[in-house]
Amino acid sequence: MEYGYEMLEEWFGGGIFMLLFLGVVIIGGFSLARMLLRNPSNIDAQTTEPTELEILKERYVRGDISHAELEKIKTNILEDNEDDSSSISNVGKSDG
Repeated sequence: MEYGYEMLEEWFGGGIFMLLFLGVVIIGGFSLARMLLRNPSNIDAQTTEPTELEILKERYVRGDISHAELEKIKTNILEDNEDDSSSISNVGKSDG
């Protein structure tokens, strides 16, 4: 029974296939490391838009609106969201 290099040569077909296999392993390792080390916050920042409440908070922090205006607009936004969700849940239901 053969062991060592002769056995690997028989299984993988020689040096060229061993080099190809080693290249695939190295490239795969680099690709995996690059994918895992990518900063996910940059991806999220590009794909998501700020919500109405986030925009409202930014305006308040910048001083564009007063605290009273903030509370009034916030109440309107939350009421509108409740109205939207209740109208969606009532779709297909009849009054009679």
